[in-house]
Amino acid sequence: LIERLNCTMYRCHADDDWTLELIGPTCEELLGYSEQSLLDTTGPSFRSLFHPDDQSRVCEEVRAQLRVSQHFVAEMRVFTRDGQERWMWTHGRSLRDAAGRLIALEGYLFDTDQQKRDERERDELFLLSPDLLAIVDMDTTLQRYNPAWSASLWYTDAELVRLRLSSLIHPDDLPVFELVR
Repeated sequence: LIERLNCTMYRCHADDDWTLELIGPTCEELLGYSEQSLLDTTGPSFRSLFHPDDQSRVCEEVRAQLRVSQHFVAEMRVFTRDGQERWMWTHGRSLRDAAGRLIALEGYLFDTDQQKRDERERDELFLLSPDLLAIVDMDTTLQRYNPAWSASLWYTDAELVRLRLSSLIHPDDLPVFELVR
């Protein structure tokens, strides 16, 4: 099951390096490192695999979540052994001693790189489309819209954020619009 999900499980110390105690065998497929090389204290630490721009943020997010819950989630970029940057998402929980002190983290690390690429492609298509594309709420207020709205209708961004799609519908067509809404 774990192999099909493109993820690995881990347990690490709650230290600054997230020193690994345990990591699943699928880590080699996911990260390019063998279990042994990641568990060896002379090898890379778990945190050192995180993109430098994400390291502090991820650690702070996890600490903040663990102040109010046993569980945490985080998204980060990691570098694989061959230097590829890949997006990962982790979901885990804290392990505490009898006094309640945080001693370890354990969780799953999921490869979300393809999902991120798909999201970037979708967003690019949304932004570059010459067609009027929008996401509206139940009141038909524009929540997100592409630049074609301003270019085609000559509305400013300040006007568009308050615009209801229903205000653009000819009064004769409003009954049909209400049916599909």
